Amino acid sequence: MTIELSVNIEDTARELIKLLEKASKFQEQWQQSSILKQMIIIYYRFMRLKASHPTNLLLVPTLDIEIAWQTHLLRPEIYQADCIRLFR
Repeated sequence: MTIELSVNIEDTARELIKLLEKASKFQEQWQQSSILKQMIIIYYRFMRLKASHPTNLLLVPTLDIEIAWQTHLLRPEIYQADCIRLFR
């Protein structure tokens, strides 16, 4: 069986490893519930902004947004449902 991916899995894996290395430096702070809540709020605002602008506009997420985003993507069904419900 062959599965076709829309991304280069090797490049994506390397980028995720780099992201985790950067994020690990802040792990202790991000375990605080107040900081996690703020990260989720900022991520939600970023996604609203992204949804309201044309696809050709490049919006670059900050590290905290990227961590929240990648975490959200770990549950693809929930991610898809949330995106449809919140951002259409």
